[in-house]
Amino acid sequence: MSEIDARETGDAQPPGEPFRLTIPSAVLDAAIAHARAELPNESCGFFAGRVENGIGNVVRYLPLVNERQSPTAFATEPRSLFEAYRRLREFYEAVVSVVHSHPTSPPVPSRYDLDENTYGPNIPWVIVGLAGSEPAVRTWWLNESGFRKATVQSEPERQ
Repeated sequence: MSEIDARETGDAQPPGEPFRLTIPSAVLDAAIAHARAELPNESCGFFAGRVENGIGNVVRYLPLVNERQSPTAFATEPRSLFEAYRRLREFYEAVVSVVHSHPTSPPVPSRYDLDENTYGPNIPWVIVGLAGSEPAVRTWWLNESGFRKATVQSEPERQ
């Protein structure tokens, strides 16, 4: 199992955050599996779901193709992006988080991540770090001047 920076916060979103992210463990595991499969390059994808009452409820991971095929940067291949948005419409969902990996560095936004943030300050970024023996996952709010940790709750699967 991966290390995730998560904490319980109750029902309301934390001050200054558009919403709190809730990620089922199986969906998080899918993003980590995609990151590992794309080594030595960065992976990219979306967490899809709905934002309601200050909570971004993730329901699925939509893997995307990194057309750069680079270990230090990603750019979404247009056909995979089109397919992801088709699936979002099909399930009446939205992008609730951008997801990508850092194959050889910690899960902290890079200068490149900040410069290439086309989703703005209201969509958090989940970064899967694969530099250690186990994956480390961190979530961030990015803006043009920097980044700050986002509040995440990892949810066990329901029986």
